[in-house]
Amino acid sequence: MSHLKANKISTTQLLIQDVAVELMRKNVKNINLRITQPEGQVRVSAPKRMPIDLIYAFINSKYDWIVLQQKILQAYVNENSIKYEAGEKHFYLGEQYELQVTESNLKPKVIWNEQVLELYIKAEATSEQRQSVMESWYRSELKNSILILIKKYEHLMCLQVPKFGVKKMKTRWGTCNPKAKRIWLNLELIKKPIECLEYVVLHEMTHFLEPKHNQRLYDFVTEYMPEWKAAEKLSQR
Repeated sequence: MSHLKANKISTTQLLIQDVAVELMRKNVKNINLRITQPEGQVRVSAPKRMPIDLIYAFINSKYDWIVLQQKILQAYVNENSIKYEAGEKHFYLGEQYELQVTESNLKPKVIWNEQVLELYIKAEATSEQRQSVMESWYRSELKNSILILIKKYEHLMCLQVPKFGVKKMKTRWGTCNPKAKRIWLNLELIKKPIECLEYVVLHEMTHFLEPKHNQRLYDFVTEYMPEWKAAEKLSQR
């Protein structure tokens, strides 16, 4: 344990299940949790006089969320080591495929043939250019899948999603702005099983009916996708 007297903060290292947590005791009223980028370190600040068992209970209640955020961050860390060269393994809809690279002077493209991912690109293309082609293909595939799912649930839920988008997000699979009637989905979802994508799309659409993360929201989700908990666990792998 170390003590920072100037700021009246004490720091303790905890192990909650298999998650390392840095606990900071401060002159604060509420307990707060954050995950730092890019390493995914869990930091919790808590009032100095809060009983330790309450702190443990709070962190345990956030365990699944913590693990999910760390896995999302790790995906971005791993991505930095990818060179988009032949023989690498890349995920698509929950399955891992070998990347084949074919030199071509035609327009760059990616083809999935159910056995491998084939990248057609110029011989002199850099890793960044190869990544751009792969991500463009991933984005297109994801948008097509999202559109199919949105149409499915628009009909079932009797609502409309006027706008949706895809972007890279480091700590979330999706977000929703009920007022703007727009949802955003994480590009990394294209690498997860389709059940994960369906759950995230439904979850964000449900925010049009219930903005908060409360029992009412999950009752709606359960009504339209009873197996959503299994899909959520898949997203954490």
